[in-house]
Amino acid sequence: MALRALKTEEEIAGIPLDQPILVELPGGVVEEEEKQEAKKADIEPDAKRLQEQLEAAQAAQASERARADKAEREAAARTQEADQ
Repeated sequence: MALRALKTEEEIAGIPLDQPILVELPGGVVEEEEKQEAKKADIEPDAKRLQEQLEAAQAAQASERARADKAEREAAARTQEADQ
């Protein structure tokens, strides 16, 4: 079924209530892909910077975890030496 604009009140009143309709607002229709591409272009530098920050934070966390594990092993070894 072809879409066409309804121009008169009679045409509008003749639409069954259970039938879907398409409403076009002033300003035209912007394709969804165009919206996503525009968002992606705006977000991409920010996303890259956030990704770098996340990777740096994860590396720092892994380093801290390794340091804490080493400290725990050394403390356990010293405790064992003291007990002997």
